[in-house]
Amino acid sequence: MIKCVEHPKADIHGYVYEHVFVMENYYQCCMLKWGVVHHINEIPTDNRPENLQGMMRFQRTTLHKKQRIKLTLSH
Repeated sequence: MIKCVEHPKADIHGYVYEHVFVMENYYQCCMLKWGVVHHINEIPTDNRPENLQGMMRFQRTTLHKKQRIKLTLSH
């Protein structure tokens, strides 16, 4: 988490998730409250802009379900 008191998504202590901060700054946008940031390579500490993808919560849920099915079928 990054200290950024003025950020609209900052918690009561003034911190915002790093991946949200990076995504919004890189693309010069503000994530909608129903939007989420997905780590493309599934490594949650890899917050490089090219590894971050904005999507709606249901899209991320669907994506993760498909990935779990692929893993199950490959074993």
